[in-house]
Amino acid sequence: MFSIGITLNTIDNLETFKSDILNGRWDLVLKQTSSLSLPIEKLTVLYEQVVFELLEVGEKDLAKHIVRTSVPLVSLKSTNTGRYLKLEELCKRTVFSESDAYEMVT
Repeated sequence: MFSIGITLNTIDNLETFKSDILNGRWDLVLKQTSSLSLPIEKLTVLYEQVVFELLEVGEKDLAKHIVRTSVPLVSLKSTNTGRYLKLEELCKRTVFSESDAYEMVT
């Protein structure tokens, strides 16, 4: 038996995927999206949201790691340096500010 190497750009269960997003189960969301072919702009917004929510719950080290190692955000460093540096700055702060975080996403 042989494999022809066709992959589908789909989510197995859309309702579960939506639930994972709405409930902040970002580990599952990122795992599911890792096999999809999504535009870099969409992935960047997704990873930014994950970083914001990690910062909001005090997971600064993990947020910083994602900013510095995830492909969408590393790519952002060269395409939109100001936006990337804002993420780095948010990771350094002792208190998360929703208004500072979300004002940059437009």
